[in-house]
Amino acid sequence: MQMGAPSNGIIAILAEDRKAIDIKITNAFPIIGLEPISWHVTSNGTRTDLSGFQHFSIPPDLRLHFSKRKKGEAPSEHLFFEASELRRLVREASRSPQALFTYIGCPITFCRKLSGKWHGAIIISPFKDSTYDIIQTRVFIDFFVHTEPDPRAIINAPLILPDMRLAYDRSGCTLGPFSYQGIQRKSQKQLALLSTVRFGFVNMSDDQSRSCYIFTSYEIRGSS
Repeated sequence: MQMGAPSNGIIAILAEDRKAIDIKITNAFPIIGLEPISWHVTSNGTRTDLSGFQHFSIPPDLRLHFSKRKKGEAPSEHLFFEASELRRLVREASRSPQALFTYIGCPITFCRKLSGKWHGAIIISPFKDSTYDIIQTRVFIDFFVHTEPDPRAIINAPLILPDMRLAYDRSGCTLGPFSYQGIQRKSQKQLALLSTVRFGFVNMSDDQSRSCYIFTSYEIRGSS
């Protein structure tokens, strides 16, 4: 994934000078860290407890998965999604932008300060809005794939929860597009996919715990 920054990079969205969400760009592929309490939620309401899993991975072939590992060891377990639905979304992306997933971070009051060293970084700091509250407000990202830049379609795409609203910095509410290489190992035709991140705020007054959520339209297939 050509992010405009070298490997060992980071894309971070800050709130109150805290790291609300970050995407780490490793030598292998982008990953998003999970909280100690994390949930996967499908569009039909099915929930999966992700306790013990540390990372949500976005590899070049878009076989999205969660990873569990012990400190200093290679990942010992993966949770993969239903591949057929992911392949359908990738095909649809040739006609219009498709949201692969939505990630909602923990309440801002629980977010940590940004730390560490990287070869490159993209830092976003959205402006607060009228309903921003450090206790109830969380930052979310929608991750879209598409073949042609279409910022209007991405900005106007539906939000998955009623209390969601887009957040803006001086450049708008999206980041990208970025390019992927080697998409769809099993596809006969390689699609020149792009990805764009849309960001915003959501207030979740019914859950003020240090938890995060990953929403998808497809189910988890199983572990390996």
